[in-house]
Amino acid sequence: MKTFYLIDGHAQMFRAYYAPFRELTAPDGRPVKAVYVFTQLILSLLAKRPDYLAIAFDVGDDSTFRKAEYDEYKANRDESPEDLAEQYLLVRLILEKLNVAVFEQRGYEADDLIATIAKRLPDDVELRIVSKDKDLHQVLTERVGLYDPKDDATLFGPDLLPAKGYAPEQAVEIQTLVGDPTDNVPGVNGIGVKTAAKLIQQYGSADAVLAAADEQTPKRRENLLAAREIVPITRRLVTLLNDVPMAFDLEACRRPTPDRERVKPIFDDLGFRTFVEQLPGANDGASNGASDGASDGTAGGPAAAGAEEALRSGGSGPQRSMFARDDAPSQGAAGSGTDRAGNGASAGASGEAPAPASHRDHADYRTVLTASDLDDLVADLTGTSAFAVDTETTGLRPMDADLLGVAIATRAEAAWYVPVRSDEREVLDPDRVLAALAPFLGDPQVVKVGQNLKYDLQVLWNAGARVDGPIFDTLIAAALLRPDRRGNGLDALARDLLGLDLVPTSDLIGKGKKQISMLEVPLDRLAPYAAEDADVTWRLFELLRDELDRAPDDLRTLVEELEFPLVRVLARMEARGIHLDAAMLHASAENLSARIETLRGELQEAAGRPFNPDSPAQLSEVLFDDLGMRVVKRTKTGRSTDAGVLETLASESDHPLPGLVLRYRELTKLLGTYVAPLPSYVSEVDGRLHASFHQVGAATGRLSSSDPNLQNIPVRTEDGRRIRTAFVAEKGMKLISAD
Repeated sequence: MKTFYLIDGHAQMFRAYYAPFRELTAPDGRPVKAVYVFTQLILSLLAKRPDYLAIAFDVGDDSTFRKAEYDEYKANRDESPEDLAEQYLLVRLILEKLNVAVFEQRGYEADDLIATIAKRLPDDVELRIVSKDKDLHQVLTERVGLYDPKDDATLFGPDLLPAKGYAPEQAVEIQTLVGDPTDNVPGVNGIGVKTAAKLIQQYGSADAVLAAADEQTPKRRENLLAAREIVPITRRLVTLLNDVPMAFDLEACRRPTPDRERVKPIFDDLGFRTFVEQLPGANDGASNGASDGASDGTAGGPAAAGAEEALRSGGSGPQRSMFARDDAPSQGAAGSGTDRAGNGASAGASGEAPAPASHRDHADYRTVLTASDLDDLVADLTGTSAFAVDTETTGLRPMDADLLGVAIATRAEAAWYVPVRSDEREVLDPDRVLAALAPFLGDPQVVKVGQNLKYDLQVLWNAGARVDGPIFDTLIAAALLRPDRRGNGLDALARDLLGLDLVPTSDLIGKGKKQISMLEVPLDRLAPYAAEDADVTWRLFELLRDELDRAPDDLRTLVEELEFPLVRVLARMEARGIHLDAAMLHASAENLSARIETLRGELQEAAGRPFNPDSPAQLSEVLFDDLGMRVVKRTKTGRSTDAGVLETLASESDHPLPGLVLRYRELTKLLGTYVAPLPSYVSEVDGRLHASFHQVGAATGRLSSSDPNLQNIPVRTEDGRRIRTAFVAEKGMKLISAD
């Protein structure tokens, strides 16, 4: 099948405009965040090398036949922001320069054009509509799907739609009953998507549901009869036209090969410095074009994430830091990717297929398997002032993880992977490898570079290595240089800052129940994956080090004198861990379980009938229908039974049920969140609990912790304070609390 990406233009413009990033401006002060994010979307789609690419735009709400049909159509919408209109014009100019096909037709909306194009396509073309619009559910077929760039590889096709309770051919019937509040299209009061789906399954059409109004509950019958006049209008408003009289030539939508010289002036004018090098298929001699040679249909990453590349100004000139080098400037590359934690055997990345291999095709990745190979690595490290290091392990907890190998990079587009454990072939002895690396790991002058280096430090310590000297953590540096970023995993940084699309971890180890250990991954697949991690970490180091050189003095001081040294302190804290009295927690768990069972009986007795206290719906029926208590507040899902509501009801009534439910919830939370899970975090190696401490992430700058969250152990109740007594100090030691 040939692939065709068709973008719902205005929907993606609004999405780009409201993307959760700080505002970006061009060198002349014009707002360009939406332009940047939208352009990154186009470049990421081009990098997939589809056969066809096009965009459909709305012309204007007032000109559509729907507005003529129903004057209140979209009347609830606010005027578009003024700066969005300005950015739309810039986007149209960029599309023209990129030679991307654009469709628009007065009197019709982009969805109608998309439906028409979908109908006209030949059978050998798979259409991927870049939109989340539910209106487009009605055009889904086996070769027409919805594509959300945020989720990247997720295609929402007709095989997935039944999960919502209906098939594509029923979408119009569903919307006819429900209406569309977003577009101010009226529906039948009291009927949502789930109810509509059940009714359509039973009766077949919206008209048939109306005809069967007498078979419904009195209230629903009343609402159906009241909507009889508006339903035919709603049907016409929600039905997409697939016969728009528009000129459409599939060949005109062929994936363009942009002329860099034609596009470069506008990118330079807007301050989009990296975009020229991301253009696919042009100037093949460019050193860091990422999409040349990319395979069709691969994961390209969410476009909006690229907006974190701030349009940096030069300031008063660069200043050197302790991490500055005297040799070549930093190198970069282009492409896109998905999130990974960047800490050894991490999992959770997603991708439709292995990432485009362009930057790997040109990289020099070597696997160290012999003594001679190890000598070559030592020679490469000799005389270097810095190197990137990354460990591959059997697990995510450094105390319990076994070292599988070490990846090292001293320059961009090159890296080494030294396996020290493998089930499929003989590899070098770990003691021999670490002895060879010891002079470099322990050198007090050489900078050790890592992504989430805290993890690698602990793994290396546990393996017997000593790591001294200055460190540079790319995760920390990125978070401090770009405080508005949401994620600083290796894949996200590679995509957003370097334009590189990395191999997802899940491509190696899978997901869910079928997930395997890194030890089970064949060496010929693990080695380049590990080398890529070290290579990309080095490239990030070069980029972020140069940015720190240009940063204000107070930021450089913060990074070099506080945050980077703190990495080693936190690593030692995590490695040391804390003793947990597991026997005491086990006894507490039994005690809480017994008290919870007693409470469940008291709840049934107070309610006067059996019910599940863990079900808000069943609790709501008991409180408000059976006992007639006041509905304090409502939510989108119905009558609220949250803690505030229960406290109000307990104060207003002498009935014991609200107070019993509050007590029941308190005990079940203590058991399920703290008492039962805590022992599972204890290491099998030393019997201690090793939480992770995070120095970035909290907006206040404070530390946070996870696995488990030691800073959230309850203290306000007697039962909560009892849990805290499970954390104990060894003989002759004391626990202290510091803020």
